[in-house]
Formats: sequence, C-alpha cells, structure tokens
Amino acid sequence: MYGREYTFNNAEAAYQAHKMTEGNQHLFSTLSGKEAKEMVRSLPHVDSWGEIMKEAAMMHVLDAKFSQNAELAAYLISTAPRKLIHWAPWDNYWGWSRENNGWNRLGELLMELRNELR
Repeated sequence: MYGREYTFNNAEAAYQAHKMTEGNQHLFSTLSGKEAKEMVRSLPHVDSWGEIMKEAAMMHVLDAKFSQNAELAAYLISTAPRKLIHWAPWDNYWGWSRENNGWNRLGELLMELRNELR
C-alpha cells in the first residue's frame, strides 16, 4: 500500500499502520495490537479511510501474514470448505456480534485468501 515495506510484531499493528499518512507507518512496528489502536487515534491519518481502503489494507495484511508462514497457510487451507466466522462481540463489521449478526468481513476475506492459496 505504501512505497516502503515495514515489519510488524502483529497483524493489528500492521493494519493500523495502513491508516497512517506516509512516513508514520514505522512507528507501529514494535507496538502491540492494543497500543497500535490507541496510537492511531493520536496521529494524523488518511482522510479518505473508508470501506474500500480498510478491506484492501486487511487483505494486504492477511496476505503477508499467511504468505510468510507456511504452517499457518496450510492450516487455513485445511479449513475448506467450512465457512469461517470471526466472532467479535465488539465489532459487527469485521465479525459476528453478540446480537448474532454482523458483516463477518474478516471471515469472508480469510475464505477469499484460502481460495487463492489453494
């Protein structure tokens, strides 16, 4: 997504770094997921961050995560043909909420990536 690639300790930090304006992404490389979510609120971020960008960023992070770990990729492939559901009571966009509803976009993107890996 940016001209320079960085290494992150976790997927959440990598995802949150995608929200940053050019030049601030490196600040997230050593943060925990929780720290990254907190930091993103205090720094200038991309004004046009919307559904398309957030899904592209998540797919970029997932692709990097699974392409760097063959064991993890094999596990994802082994879940086929089951439907993957990210249960997230706090987030009905990325997951399935307490109210038994939600978009489950993380589950959908994981299934899309699984198909690409097969």
